[in-house]
Amino acid sequence: MGEQIRILFLTAEESMKKATSIYKKSLQRGIPLLDLGPRLSDGKTYLLASYPLFHSISVETLETSLRKIRSISEELLSEIHKRESKRREKIYVLLIFWFYSSLSQ
Repeated sequence: MGEQIRILFLTAEESMKKATSIYKKSLQRGIPLLDLGPRLSDGKTYLLASYPLFHSISVETLETSLRKIRSISEELLSEIHKRESKRREKIYVLLIFWFYSSLSQ
C-alpha cells in the first residue's frame, strides 16, 4: 500500500511539473496564457494540500485528491496545445499571404 501511495504522489507531482514547465515555455514564446495561471495555481495548491494526506491510511481519499491534480494538469496541457496550434496556423496563413503578395508584385 505504501508503494501505491508513493507512485500516486510521484505521478501527480510529475504531471504538475510538466504542466508548469510547458506553461512557462509557452509564455516565453508569446502565447497568451494568463487566464490559465489561476488554474495552474489551483493545481499547485491541491498538490501542497495533499502532502498531509500522504500519511493517510485510506488510499481512496488520497487518490481522489491526486486525481484532481492530474486532471488539472491534463486540462492545462490540452489548452496550451490548442493555443499553440492556433498560433502556428496563424503564422502559416501569414507566411502564405506574404508569399503570394510578394509574387503578385
